[in-house]
Amino acid sequence: MKWEGISGFYSGIYSPLLGQMIFRACSFSIFHFTSRSLINNKNDKKSSMIVPYFIAGGMTGLAISFIETPIDLLKTKLQTQIFLTRLDPNYKAQYRNVYGCINFIRNKYGSKALWQGLSATMIRNIPANALFFPVNELVKRKFASNQGINVSELHLSYKLMSGACAGLCYWVLTYPLDAIKGQAQAFPYEARKSFTDTAKYIYSVNGINGFFRGIAPCAVRSIPACAAMFATVDICRESLIVLLEN
Repeated sequence: MKWEGISGFYSGIYSPLLGQMIFRACSFSIFHFTSRSLINNKNDKKSSMIVPYFIAGGMTGLAISFIETPIDLLKTKLQTQIFLTRLDPNYKAQYRNVYGCINFIRNKYGSKALWQGLSATMIRNIPANALFFPVNELVKRKFASNQGINVSELHLSYKLMSGACAGLCYWVLTYPLDAIKGQAQAFPYEARKSFTDTAKYIYSVNGINGFFRGIAPCAVRSIPACAAMFATVDICRESLIVLLEN
């Protein structure tokens, strides 16, 4: 607020905004396709729900890492640059927007540099998404089972609660992995480190607290954000199914 005003809270927003449509479309499509395929291939349908969901979630996390890495990298670079320009009077801003950031990275380091932190993103994404998608599905099924109805008949409030639970599990239970991923992408490309070395760096600078710094706002954000996202996806999918059937 002091340095940038209200707009400072939205610095780097265009990177995730432009990428989220493709990123989320891919992530939900991969999860639903994979989980449906795994469940249909099981012989014992009664006990085949939980494990396929977790496997599908992990596979989704792995696949979307290739899409998510450049999106998060651009957002991180744009946000950290603000602090660098304010804290170091001799630092000269290298880009002003998403496109400038892309061009700067590609011209100086090549296109591969846009995937800086890919391994860290994979290590975060696999367990995180192995919780994220299954928790939402399983909580919804539990609500529906308790009421004796189909999942599609659940009231919107229960779908919102299911998404909120999934978001909390995603961020709270795997936050240290996200902290390492974020730091791995914040390093200058010349000084990039492996996942293990990044973890050691965080610990050497901030101790164990460094892996949990910022967890509170992420947890708070996850409740409305993930509740709205999952509920919106459900409504859209159910509406499209009805439209296609008619």
